[in-house]
Amino acid sequence: MREFYKRWIKPYYFILFAALAMLLPDILLRRLLTPGVYTETYVSHVTSLFSIGWSLLFIFFCWLVLPKKLGKTLFAILTVAFLALSVSECVYYKIFEQFFWLRSIALAGEGADYFGYAAKLINAEIIAFFIGTLACMVAALITWKKPDIRKRFRIVFLIVPVLLLIGTHVYMQPELHGDSTNTWDVWRKPRIVYKNFTDVNKSLEISGIYQFTYLNLYTAVFPQSHNLSEDDRALADEFFTLKGESAENAYTGLLKGKNVIAVMMESMDSWMIDETHTPTLYKMMNEGIHFTNYNAPFFGVGFTFSSEFAFNTGFYTPVSASSASKFSNNTFPHSLAKLFKEA
Repeated sequence: MREFYKRWIKPYYFILFAALAMLLPDILLRRLLTPGVYTETYVSHVTSLFSIGWSLLFIFFCWLVLPKKLGKTLFAILTVAFLALSVSECVYYKIFEQFFWLRSIALAGEGADYFGYAAKLINAEIIAFFIGTLACMVAALITWKKPDIRKRFRIVFLIVPVLLLIGTHVYMQPELHGDSTNTWDVWRKPRIVYKNFTDVNKSLEISGIYQFTYLNLYTAVFPQSHNLSEDDRALADEFFTLKGESAENAYTGLLKGKNVIAVMMESMDSWMIDETHTPTLYKMMNEGIHFTNYNAPFFGVGFTFSSEFAFNTGFYTPVSASSASKFSNNTFPHSLAKLFKEA
């Protein structure tokens, strides 16, 4: 037993410190998401497999492929970079209740004036994870050993995490599980969200920080095609150019300075509202603004969703079936909620 410890454990226990240094930033984000959106138990397992796979791949590549000095340097750079990314994501989430895409880093300069406010959001938990990650990284670098493994066996250490990542990615393909891709509520299905990669919070919850970063970079280099021809783009540009500003009418400014209660009824029509059974709704309908000529199309995305989307944004849903998650990356600055919040 002692000989086994000297031969296989003692020379390589630095891998434990290295693994902790890589996993702690991911654990920090996952704690922030607890309990998360999804109740499916497999989601947390998938996230763990992605994070473990990438951590092992980074460690084994730095340890087995690169020279010792270069490998230690690259490992330190990767650890610090993902630690900084995780802390930034945490602070951003505390402010906006959502994470950010990597492409948003290009706009980081615009938030420089608010650095002092953001720094105040770094709590004891974030500091503990930050110090813990750096401590594990330093311990790994100090105890880093040159691999005493034959070169032909080193490839095995690299193949294992690669197969783990590929296998988990394939497992998350919805086509293998019969998950529908054209129903209005696919945003509830983790595999569809993982494949679409449009909702930043849900995507990070499913993927973990490392797979999320990889998919982020991949979609930036190879963006998904929206199947929109140049003629279609030109037609849309011309429409919005000629449209101009909306003309004023009798309702312009009518609600200025007022609080507003908007009521949308589902499975209940106006003829069911009377003074006896629903006196408050009856009063609001008769003394407020009653939309008697309100319509919304049904394009395969759910009757109620089409109505709610049109009412809140002023836009109709696409003519082809499209889930709610397709719009999760849009800001809708002129939606009712956004306008009243700003006012």
